[in-house]
Amino acid sequence: MQATPSEGVAGPTQFGEMVPVTVGVLIWLTILAKEGWDVGLHTAWILLIVVPLAAWTLLMRLRYTRTRFQRTIGPWRNEVDLTALQSIKWKMTGGWRGKGMIFVRDEHGGRVGIYVGRFNKVGEWGPLLLRSAERSGATVDRHSRSILQGHLPE
Repeated sequence: MQATPSEGVAGPTQFGEMVPVTVGVLIWLTILAKEGWDVGLHTAWILLIVVPLAAWTLLMRLRYTRTRFQRTIGPWRNEVDLTALQSIKWKMTGGWRGKGMIFVRDEHGGRVGIYVGRFNKVGEWGPLLLRSAERSGATVDRHSRSILQGHLPE
């Protein structure tokens, strides 16, 4: 899906999952080369694990206009209405590497989870979310506000 001229698109900034994906594909290719197609097909389950992980990493995007904000992963979408924001809240999620997520909710039940530090162009979409929250009277916690202002945690 191409971005429209009035639509901003932020892509991924972290590709750490691609290391295990690459290792998994290399292992499977080695098995295939040494053992042949029969064994290669019996070990294809390796690809069933690593290919979706690669797709999740490479296809994740934030798409935004003045009135809507989406997180897309291929054909899957979560969307909020920026004219009816309810809250923007940070929560610690993930393991030791994670920086948490910012959850954006609207008054219509829409919810978008944003992995902190995972998307580029925070200088565009961060202020957009903050301005929209101010216009809607949405609550924004201190941690989220700092991140959306461009102060990413270390």
